[in-house]
Amino acid sequence: MSSNFPDSIDSITNPNSTDPLSNPSHSQQHIIANNAIEALETKVGIDGSTDPNSLDYRIAQLETESGSAVAENLGLGGNNNLEIYGIENATTIDSLDSNVWRSATYELQITKGSDVYSSTVKVLFGAETSITESNIVTTNDSFNNPAHLDFAVNGSIISLVVTPISGSVSVRFIRTAIKK
Repeated sequence: MSSNFPDSIDSITNPNSTDPLSNPSHSQQHIIANNAIEALETKVGIDGSTDPNSLDYRIAQLETESGSAVAENLGLGGNNNLEIYGIENATTIDSLDSNVWRSATYELQITKGSDVYSSTVKVLFGAETSITESNIVTTNDSFNNPAHLDFAVNGSIISLVVTPISGSVSVRFIRTAIKK
């Protein structure tokens, strides 16, 4: 009898210390255990496994792709850990290919001095680029958006451009996007 793993979990009889070696069969116990260990090793994989069915390979792919393919599949992007400081002129802070993406949502935080402006910007890519801004929050009631937001189109590439109204601003953002 061999192991059923990984198709199903084996039901292995643990012998008692008083059982004879023939009941359950001592050799069968070893065969089942050895087959199960081999199946586990195959499923887990060796370090650096190239077997696409092994867990080691799959985890390595996720770790490798966490900054690219996984984020790409989820439409994630942004600079939440790295603020863009000292923007004084029109500056592209993000770009998307409208051949891939249908829409995007940005959570923006624009800072000028000690004042902070935060909002949600949604954009829909189509024959025309449609934009809406909502959920505006500022650090004080008299502080308006210190920058102009625009989506520049260059072929299928659509870029979010921030242009300060006056002086210098800093920007952080996160983006989620939905594919076509």
